[in-house]
Amino acid sequence: MFFSIGVLLASAGFTLIQSVVMTLAVHAAPLQVFIGQSDGSIGIWALVMVTLLVNFRFMIMSSVLCEHFKSVSMAKMMWSVQLLSVSTFTLANARKKDVHDNYRYFLGCGLSSLFVAMLATLLGYIIRADLGVTAYAVIAMILPIHFTALVGMSWPKWRPVAATAIGFAATPVVGAWVGVYHVFIVPLLLGAVFLFADRVTGKTP
Repeated sequence: MFFSIGVLLASAGFTLIQSVVMTLAVHAAPLQVFIGQSDGSIGIWALVMVTLLVNFRFMIMSSVLCEHFKSVSMAKMMWSVQLLSVSTFTLANARKKDVHDNYRYFLGCGLSSLFVAMLATLLGYIIRADLGVTAYAVIAMILPIHFTALVGMSWPKWRPVAATAIGFAATPVVGAWVGVYHVFIVPLLLGAVFLFADRVTGKTP
């Protein structure tokens, strides 16, 4: 994923240092893709809103992990917060009963994951200059395929699949009206529709 992000950031005009530092500081593929595709046309407040929306899942994941790290001081957890990602959360949460020290296991997952992400961003940025049009098109497909596969793994839960399909169809239409702001307008509208449907049918979300 981060190899393709390196290619994207190079194509968007970011410097090598900016691209690697972005992976170090952000460490979240969807947000980095948005930043790379926004072409500098989005304002700071819109970027803050997008960051809060796209990365809201980290609040939920960190709350779950805090239950496993009860013996760890707040200072230590704050120092390691940058290592949190979907991958490190999944690994740490899945192995919580199999490891002796959950926090050290999380640190191992996080440090190795962040290092590989930075290295892949660097390689993607450097190699991008030698890629042909076909190779670039194939690399650009990595992220969409990755996230589509994640959605497919949620089946038979139909909501993630339905939300993804509707978002796929609605994004170009909404994007034609509101530009890059579609990245948080479409998810919010979909969330509101699903919540309204729950209220109407009397189901608990």
